[in-house]
Amino acid sequence: SGYKYNDVIINDTFEILVKNEERYRSSKYFSTGMLELMYFSFCLALCEIIGGDEPLPIILDDCFMSLDDERARCALEFLVKYSSSGRQMIFLTCHGREFRILSAFDKVNVITI
Repeated sequence: SGYKYNDVIINDTFEILVKNEERYRSSKYFSTGMLELMYFSFCLALCEIIGGDEPLPIILDDCFMSLDDERARCALEFLVKYSSSGRQMIFLTCHGREFRILSAFDKVNVITI
C-alpha cells in the first residue's frame, strides 16, 4: 500500500500491463526496478499455479538489484511473510543491503560464504 499501481495483468500476447487509476499502461514505460517486480510477481503466480497443493521451492538469485532501498525492503519483507507458511525459499545475493534487511528477521537463516 502507499504505491500508485493497483492492478497488473498479462494479455494474450504476454505483454504486462499496469493499472494506474483507470488506465492500463504497457510495462515498457516503467523503470528496470518496476519491471523486476512485475517479472518476480509473474514467476510467483506461476509457481502457485504449477505447484497447486504442493508448494514448489523457490530459488532467487539477486532478483532485486535494480530496486531502490524502500522497494527492496518491502519485497524482502513480503518474501519472509510468503515463506512463513512453510514454503522453502533460497535467496542468493552478493549485496550487503539484502543481507542486512534479511538478517533482521528471526526466522531467516542467513549463511555467508
